[in-house]
Amino acid sequence: MRYPPAITFTPARSALYGTVASVIAICLIALCAYSIRASSLFSLKSGTLIVLFIGAALWLLRDAFRSPHGQLHFAQGQWQVRLDGEPIAGTLRLQLDLQNYMLVSFAPHAPNQAPAHQSATGFFRIKTQWFHLEARHVDPATGPSGWLALRRAVHAGPQPNHEERLA
Repeated sequence: MRYPPAITFTPARSALYGTVASVIAICLIALCAYSIRASSLFSLKSGTLIVLFIGAALWLLRDAFRSPHGQLHFAQGQWQVRLDGEPIAGTLRLQLDLQNYMLVSFAPHAPNQAPAHQSATGFFRIKTQWFHLEARHVDPATGPSGWLALRRAVHAGPQPNHEERLA
């Protein structure tokens, strides 16, 4: 079976996701400001709702502007995420494709056996990770062919093994 060419891609912060997250956060904060101004009586229910909206807005902004972890690698029909040089095999699924932007999710094959990695906030287990991939983040040395190779690899999807093809 022929596979798309091997490719390694280092995701960076997504401008599209950052913009959309900023607009949503501004709308949530504006909604909070409007509800405070509109209600002359401040209750526990409205205060809780305001705190939840502001918390959601801040979490969304933090998520949108943090740097992604790892490096995606595809070779011979298999996806890996490399964290600190250590490869973790898994399945990459395409969630959204807008030609120059793709949202993909990566799930390790055995999440309960995945090694713990050190992060700024302590140890965490590898679970499903989301990557925002943009054409502008491709290595300039590969040119447009690098983005096309990445798209081919993502659209190839999980490959069945030999026994599954015969059945």
